[in-house]
Amino acid sequence: MVKEASEVYEDHLTVFIADTSDVQVDQVEHRAINDFGIPPACIYKKKAGIVAHKGIINSGLIISNKHPSSLEATWSALPKDPDSVTLVWDEPDCDAPNHNYDTSTVLKHGHLNKLSKHASKIHYLSATTAGLVVSDTEFTNIVEIENGSDYLGFDDCEFINLGDEDVSGMLKTGEMSPTLKNFIVDHCHEGIFIRACKEVADMTAIVESIVKLNLDVDVVTLNGETKHTIDPKTFKGILISFQMAARGVSFPHLKHTIQDYSATTPQPAIVQSMRHLGYGKKLTKNYIAGSRSSLALLKEAFKIEQKMKDILRKFPSNPEKRKEEVRSLTLDEDLCILPKDKSNGFKRTTSKFDYEILTRLPYTKEQENILIQSGTMFVKAVEGNGHTIKWGNRDFPKIVEQFLNTPPNSRVRLDSARADYQRVIPDLAIQRIASVEEIASHDIQWGHLHNTETGEIEWLALFKKYPEKTTTYGFSDQT
Repeated sequence: MVKEASEVYEDHLTVFIADTSDVQVDQVEHRAINDFGIPPACIYKKKAGIVAHKGIINSGLIISNKHPSSLEATWSALPKDPDSVTLVWDEPDCDAPNHNYDTSTVLKHGHLNKLSKHASKIHYLSATTAGLVVSDTEFTNIVEIENGSDYLGFDDCEFINLGDEDVSGMLKTGEMSPTLKNFIVDHCHEGIFIRACKEVADMTAIVESIVKLNLDVDVVTLNGETKHTIDPKTFKGILISFQMAARGVSFPHLKHTIQDYSATTPQPAIVQSMRHLGYGKKLTKNYIAGSRSSLALLKEAFKIEQKMKDILRKFPSNPEKRKEEVRSLTLDEDLCILPKDKSNGFKRTTSKFDYEILTRLPYTKEQENILIQSGTMFVKAVEGNGHTIKWGNRDFPKIVEQFLNTPPNSRVRLDSARADYQRVIPDLAIQRIASVEEIASHDIQWGHLHNTETGEIEWLALFKKYPEKTTTYGFSDQT
């Protein structure tokens, strides 16, 4: 897109919206000048460069980040005719166009939406698609860039599982495990990107620990203080960073990575953090190292990315259909797909229980016998022994809710300490009529629902048991 801007900059204005990082803004400027020959005098960068022009900018290249002040300055400098403006929106995955849910609380969304309405052509560039999929945008054309044979992709890498090692703790304290230390020693000369899951000051401890290994490579932290001293195109060695290096910046000489994520790291941030991927990086083996939990989130993030791409391909111009598809997603990990304030009302809900009730029937002894004869019910109501159920110090309604009204194959009901005969109230008990193994083998089966106050059976319920609690996806009402 910078190349296209270089072909029209003399009589047309291109507005390039980079992410909030100055590293990305500087990289766009560098490529515009050095790779495509746009004169520096025709480039207006961020608020300072735009305001310095003092008026409408009719041609050239505006490079803005997503800070509200830069976006406001860009808006003020646009010519009145949208046909003379092309908007290139880089990395819109978490700030997707046409987000209506939170423009009042996240100012940049409102500014970005306003800019998008004042350009004849809008191009969205992104390595991840979740934000685009859940947006209300009707896309006219989807162009996928095919990777060449010399491109190092995610599937080309091998994993180094650090197990339950506390990678976050090691980055903070500098005390490396033997496995992590050996990985750094073995691969540092091929370039390693270490992605922290949160900002740890300047990460002095881990830098000092690596330097003491005398590896004869540069070991640096990329942050707000060092961003202008590191050239991504030439840097070689070990680079440690949180967000600043993890999105939209290319490091040609980093070919392995150590990744650390928290449970709330969003899916786009995980996919974008793979800065060691790219052209000309393939070795005999390229490695991704991380804890068991981080690698699980990483694999799930790439899995969901493929699903999101499929949805976008299928329904580019139909946002409601895309949302229907998103609602049906199921994941193996409890992955945060998008932060709440960047999700256009898209939300994740984790079930309270690891089962659901598919249907229910009013309880009668006759109906219970029919279900038992059909082979779909393996418990029955029998006469009590004069005693009421006890379960620790819990009161009776809690026992009914948390024990009796769960599926017959629930973990608590199948506990080895539980007898086949389970008392309920003095004149009522529940009897297993099949083995524990038989009951456990059926995911769907009938059981009873009791009144939480009296203990009497009110319903016959068809339970569906899941291995774990389930996560579902939907959208908040956007009235």
